[in-house]
Amino acid sequence: MELLKFREQHNTLLKLLKKENLNDIDFFINIEYLLASLKNSHTKLGAYPTKVFYKPRNSEVKLISNNFHLILNGKYVGELLMVDGKKPRQLLQENMMRISSGSNDYRICQALKWILVSRNATPAKVEVLIKKHRKLLSLPRRIPEVVKERYIKIINLSNRYSYIKISHWQPNEKFEKQLITLVQRLVKSKTRAIIIDVRGNGGGSSRVSGILAAHFFTERKLFSITKRRMSPPSFKLKIIRSYLEPLKPYLTMPIILLVDSECLSSNEYFIAGLKDNKRAFVIGETTGGGSGNPKKFFIPYGKTSFELIVSTWQYFRPNGQLLEGSGIKPHIIIKPNLEDIKQDKDVVLGRALKEAKKLSNI
Repeated sequence: MELLKFREQHNTLLKLLKKENLNDIDFFINIEYLLASLKNSHTKLGAYPTKVFYKPRNSEVKLISNNFHLILNGKYVGELLMVDGKKPRQLLQENMMRISSGSNDYRICQALKWILVSRNATPAKVEVLIKKHRKLLSLPRRIPEVVKERYIKIINLSNRYSYIKISHWQPNEKFEKQLITLVQRLVKSKTRAIIIDVRGNGGGSSRVSGILAAHFFTERKLFSITKRRMSPPSFKLKIIRSYLEPLKPYLTMPIILLVDSECLSSNEYFIAGLKDNKRAFVIGETTGGGSGNPKKFFIPYGKTSFELIVSTWQYFRPNGQLLEGSGIKPHIIIKPNLEDIKQDKDVVLGRALKEAKKLSNI
């Protein structure tokens, strides 16, 4: 099926290339379509000419019970009916065609981020249903800002549980030192259970995520199985089993992981390793399902170039299941409903606290 879709997109692109008036925007959009048809989350375009987009600041679109909802500055506005004369469903489907992933949930999650986005800086003209009344809003668009954030946050809850938020597995020495400090703090604390929130974490370095995971085990564990294509001249496929070596000090208290459909790549290495080795209880939504150890290639394009990102392996969970396209199913599946969103209520964390009490026998 993927091969048929790839050939279809390939033929479409060839027809476009024969046109003398093909512009850069159409060229790169169709390259995205072509790569997305492979259904591999790590084979896609990186930076390329004309890759400039504008979006209303602090805006978010949620899909709840088959309806679209607008959130601005963290507050619920209403049901989203139209964006620049198009229905949100149409915009969702158009953007899903550009998302490289074998998991439909991940594609939906990523495509929702593009519903209010435009290549032009003109304001977004949106129609919203607010308390049964239709209202037209004009939302200024601008180039999204790069937000600097702390990649690790820790909060003590009721002096019994520790809540840790990890938004990315940063591949650098500074982040590794933060992990070491985190472990030392947990050892000194009287925490009875650890809640680790990795929702929205799209990956980073599996080696770095393994540093924290290693403190949760007292013996060697199988953490991943990868199928890799060898270098020329053989080009043979090789299966490699990777084991996690335990690190002192050991943290033996119960672990609860909070996950969602944005969890991907090296973050799923962390989640799958703990879940499949029966070291963590997982709550939330099925993860994105994608890990490919990608390599980046720079392809000449006129006087400039574009980035092509290509997967180099297939990742299998410790239980032997292929991750790409399937993701990791939590022990307990919880999705916020509309009332939860309106009240800005974190039902996943709320359930985690209940489970932490059970697991720690408090």
